[in-house]
Amino acid sequence: MSRGRPPTKDILTPREWEVLALVREGSTNIQIAERLGISEHAAKFHMAMIFKRLKVHNRREAALWVADRFVASNHH
Repeated sequence: MSRGRPPTKDILTPREWEVLALVREGSTNIQIAERLGISEHAAKFHMAMIFKRLKVHNRREAALWVADRFVASNHH
């Protein structure tokens, strides 16, 4: 089983997209960890990487980043 970022042009890893979807639902780090079967520490790590890659500062900004991208992509 390979770990880490897959060879893709996508800005987030598949796991980070899963975490971000749960953030958009309002899940806490503990809830994310429980849903994905990972530790709370891993959930926090994924959040930190999401913030860094999206260049946002908090969960709300990350959720809005996704919403903005999907709205923009549906108009093209």
